Formats: sequence, structure tokens, C-alpha cells
Amino acid sequence: MATSQQRYALAMIDIDHFKMVNDAFSHIVGDKVLAQVGALIKSLTREGDLAVRFGGEEFVILLTDTTLLRAKSACQRLRVAIADYDWSQIATGLQVTISIGLAISTDTSEPKTLLQVADGYLYRAKQTGRNRVVWSDHS
Repeated sequence: MATSQQRYALAMIDIDHFKMVNDAFSHIVGDKVLAQVGALIKSLTREGDLAVRFGGEEFVILLTDTTLLRAKSACQRLRVAIADYDWSQIATGLQVTISIGLAISTDTSEPKTLLQVADGYLYRAKQTGRNRVVWSDHS
């Protein structure tokens, strides 16, 4: 059970159009993209937070001791850093963006429920144009 001072957030991240990266550039380039996205996530994740590859082209970050505002800011910084990275170092013409679904704990949140909520917001981010962060108070 989280107290109001000890909230946490869960960010579910998906590399936009990753299959097209593999198809257009090769699986070797796709592997390099996965590694670089992982490195960028790691470099922008605070000590005490947990970032993992969740499977395929998805990553999850557990942001500890945070607020919705701080979690949104962290996710936006990550989204911009990945969009602005010089992907031409890996392959000419390559551009990479991510979509993020963000859920924040409440006093009764169960981790599994939080993951499901973040996944739902990730789906909404992808359905509404990709390269964005979606969270609970989006209209």
C-alpha cells in the first residue's frame, strides 16, 4: 500500500513501428536500436528506479517515490531524448520514436493492475498518433 508521500508510477514504453525498422533496415539494425533505446532509458532513469526490457520492443520503468507531475516530466524527457537522438549513426535515414503509457499508484493499487492500466494508456498513445505519453488525466 502506497502512502501519499510514497507514490510510484509505472511507465510502459513501446518503440513505434519497430517491425518496420526490422523490415526496412534489417534485424541487425533493429537489435542496435533496442540496445540504444535501452541505453538511453538507463541513462535517464534515476537511481532507485527500475528499468527493464519487458519483451519484444517494450520496456517498463518503475519510478519510485514520485508524483504524477514528476513522472510525466521524466517520461516526456525520455520521449524527446529518443526522438532527438542521432539515429543516423546506426543507419542512414533511420528515425525512432516511442510511445509511453503512464500509470501512477493510488493507495489501493495492486502492481498487476497498475501494469494493466499503463498498458491501456500505451495502447491509447499508439492509437492517437504515437510518439506521445498518455496518462490518466488525459481527456
